[in-house]
Amino acid sequence: IIMVHWNGRFGNRLGSYAFGRSYAEKYDLDFYIPSEWEGTVLFKDTKYKIIEDDTLRLKVNQSGKEMDNLQYRSNAVKEYCEKNKHLPKLTYMNPDDPNSYGRKNVFFDSLAVNGPHIFKDMSRNKILKWFEFKDDIKQLDVYKMLEDKQGTYDIAHLRRDDISNPNYNK
Repeated sequence: IIMVHWNGRFGNRLGSYAFGRSYAEKYDLDFYIPSEWEGTVLFKDTKYKIIEDDTLRLKVNQSGKEMDNLQYRSNAVKEYCEKNKHLPKLTYMNPDDPNSYGRKNVFFDSLAVNGPHIFKDMSRNKILKWFEFKDDIKQLDVYKMLEDKQGTYDIAHLRRDDISNPNYNK
């Protein structure tokens, strides 16, 4: 299974990663991501691979308006498959459509992890393991300070753009 796009901020990327890892484990697949990410630096988990083909990786990591869309990334995967006929053909799967689950040799675009079906097969223990901080992160003074305060505060997330903007739904 290949995730062909990182979307959103850190929380969305955590969700997309957790979906891909869960799907890969459930169906005994390798999990490929389009590039390194914050988790590469922060977390102990290394059970993912970076897309190996330089051209495919370059094409799915574009942010220019004409290239930053599912159609462009799907075409990049199609070109990759045509160039590598000896490999299994990759087909798109939509994580929002549970009927597409179970297929192998698939790619998905990032997702905004909204539906309960996305979490249904995820294991809390596995997610905690995947997102366990590296030892060098745990040795940072700021980490130790915040760990000492664990459970003594509440966290609220204020969005400063998109959906919190009064003009968003106009």
